[in-house]
This record gives sequence, structure tokens and C-alpha cells, in this order.
Amino acid sequence: MGVKIKLYLLSGAKDSGKSSFLKNLMAHLPDEKIGIIVNEFGRIACGGTTYKKKGVSYVKSNNGSVFCSCKRASLVDAMEEMAEHPLNYLFIETADLNNLANLSDVINKVVTPKMEAFEYSGAINIVDGLYFLDKLENIEVLERQLLHSNLAVINKVDLIGKKTIEKIKAKILEVNPDIIIEEAQFGKFDYSFLNEDLIKGQPFRL
Repeated sequence: MGVKIKLYLLSGAKDSGKSSFLKNLMAHLPDEKIGIIVNEFGRIACGGTTYKKKGVSYVKSNNGSVFCSCKRASLVDAMEEMAEHPLNYLFIETADLNNLANLSDVINKVVTPKMEAFEYSGAINIVDGLYFLDKLENIEVLERQLLHSNLAVINKVDLIGKKTIEKIKAKILEVNPDIIIEEAQFGKFDYSFLNEDLIKGQPFRL
């Protein structure tokens, strides 16, 4: 088998900037073929040819990137369909890890020739810099996302002060002392993580 498709999990609270992150990533890598599994098509501009397979709807863009909107029950079908395309990356986006509670099983236990096309490359959490500190104490899922992520991207840093940014970083490291932290504005930041080993040999665990 040739080069595998790098698989990433993208999490974050609602309106944290996940869609902006994906749009900017596609703009940054216009010549790369990217697969994206999302909850809704409408939040990401993905005009192209629409088709269905096994009840899952897909959109194939002009450059060969593929998008789909599916529920948990069809995740494996969607991933196997993505494996049929010559993709460089696949991002599975979710607002709540509980929506994809079987993801670790899909990655580690579903063994089919098509699933062998993927190389799990890490979990990315988009942090809403404006509201993170207020929400963290009340929303357990935010801590859970950070605990099982390899990279945290603090978004909207242009709207908060340096002291707030440092408080957010301290809280993130309190939850997960091994996580890598980056800062972003409008979902834009350094995309060099695509060439790095985010998981450093550690398996994905829910």
C-alpha cells in the first residue's frame, strides 16, 4: 500500500471556530486533496458534485476533495468511501466527543482493507478564547476533549488580552500537561503540525 491518508479528529465547542479552521486549512493547501466528515454541509463552503453511497451524502469538489455529512451510525461507511479517493488528509469534525463515542473502536478495531488506508495522526481541539474560561467549569465535555487531544488551538486571541491567553493556557495544561498549544485568529495559525508527530506513539483513547 502507498502513502496512507492522515486521519485527524477535530473537536471544540459550538462556534469555537472549527469550520473556520477547516476553510482556512483548505485555502492553505489548495493542491492537497482533503476529506472532511462534518455534521452539516452548510457550515463549510464545498460546492461541487453531490452523490450518495450507502445512504450517506457526499460532495466532491473540483480539486478532488470530498465532504460528507453523516451520523454516528454511518461513520464507518463514510470512512470507507473516503478511502476510495486519493486523499492526503481526512478530518472528522464533531462538537461533542460523545457523538463519536465509537471512534476509538473504528480506528483500532474495525479492520478492513479500506480502513487500512488511514493513519491516525492526532486529535485537535479548537478552544474558544472568548468563552473558554467561563464554560470550562460547567461543561465536562470541554475537559474531556482537551484530555484526549494532542493539539489545542486557542482561537480568537485578537479579541482577548495576553493575561487571559496565559490563564487559558494554564488551565489547558492543568487538564492535559502533554498537549501542544497554538494561538489563532479567525481559525488561522501555523499548519506545520501536519508534518509533525502529534501523538508521539500514543494511541487515541476515549
